[in-house]
Formats: sequence, structure tokens, C-alpha cells
Amino acid sequence: MGQIVNLEHKIAQISYEIANKKIIGQNVVDKALGILVNDGLYAMWLFIEEKGEKKENLSDNPQSETDKSKNKNKTKPKGFCEKIERLLNEVRLINSCDCSKFENREKCFKQLTKDLNKLLLARQILEKLLIYVRHQYKALGED
Repeated sequence: MGQIVNLEHKIAQISYEIANKKIIGQNVVDKALGILVNDGLYAMWLFIEEKGEKKENLSDNPQSETDKSKNKNKTKPKGFCEKIERLLNEVRLINSCDCSKFENREKCFKQLTKDLNKLLLARQILEKLLIYVRHQYKALGED
């Protein structure tokens, strides 16, 4: 029998890592959560990928208020995928996959569609994760 995973703790731990490393911008978290709830997991993932393409135009060292606002929209799809993969792999919802390429990230999420129960559980886990990330930003004083 496998090791029991404390799901609540894992979600909290990964949400802290995401917020602390600013893997997803604050504005993107809120929008991604809304898309996940209303449109589903795949739509949320496409939104994250789309926001990731724009990050290269943003500076890593924001100087002005405009830059700070842009920083809240910055996201790193590869980093987000790695965190989600780790979480979903530990609860045995997906197998390991390489997040370095878009095609591989897409395959990770396609694994979930094979079983409706796994898909619904993953959706609940990701919803809670995004809610926790939102609260982590507030706790870290980023709001």
C-alpha cells in the first residue's frame, strides 16, 4: 500500500511556493480561478499558456507603477505546470511528464480526461490551490 498524502498540506505548501516565487501574477490567479470554475480545466490551462507568452515583454525588475501593474499579470506556464504536476503526481492523478515544452504540458492534462472522477478531483484540487495562492499573496503583503 502506498504512502498517505496529506492533501491539504501539499496544496498549502505548493500555493506558498507559487506565490513566493511569483510563478503566477496576482491578476492571473483571479482570472484563472474564474475560468477554471466557469469553463473548466483545459480552458484555464490555455489561459495560463496565453499569459505566459506575454511575459517576455515585461521587465524582471519593475521600476514604475505601470511596471508593477504589469508584473501582477506575469506568469510562467512551465513553472506552474511543474508545481501542478508535482501535486497531482503525489496524489496519483497523473504520471510524471516533462513540462519543458507546451506539447508535454498539454499531455499532462490530457491524462486527466481519461477518468471523470480523476478530472473532477483534479479540478477541485486546482481550485483550492488557486484560492490558496490568492490568500498567500495577501499574507505576503503583495496585495
